Amino acid sequence: THEHLIGKLLRDVRYVSIVEAGDDVLRELVFSRYVVPVSKRS
Repeated sequence: THEHLIGKLLRDVRYVSIVEAGDDVLRELVFSRYVVPVSKRS
C-alpha cells in the first residue's frame, strides 16, 4: 500500500542518517530491527 511505501522510505532515511552519523550502537540496533525482519519476510 501507499502508506507502507512511505513508512519504508522514512525508515530508509533514518537508517542512512544513522550510518552517516557513524553511531555504531544505533547502527547495530537499526540493523537488527530493520534488516533482519526484511530478510525473513522475503
